[in-house]
Amino acid sequence: MRSNISPAQPNPKPESLDELIAKAEHYANYSMRNVGRLPPTLFLIGPDGPLMFMPESLADENAKDDFANNARLTGHTLEALQERSTRNRGGAQDV
Repeated sequence: MRSNISPAQPNPKPESLDELIAKAEHYANYSMRNVGRLPPTLFLIGPDGPLMFMPESLADENAKDDFANNARLTGHTLEALQERSTRNRGGAQDV
């Protein structure tokens, strides 16, 4: 099953979690004022900067579930990569 998730580049480039949360809040306020609704959106800071992922369509329950599952998988993948990177730098001990 293929999910249609469109990446978008927010500006300016946040570099901390607090800045990313502020950008997400700004986006939510903007969307509610101008569109009247807030589509599900995944915000993250990747190696090349911030990204926003939004579904192209949430036409049915399967599309909604696909987006939620992809968001969870992305989060788990980023956590695993960060943990591996920390271990490789000597910041953590293997148990």
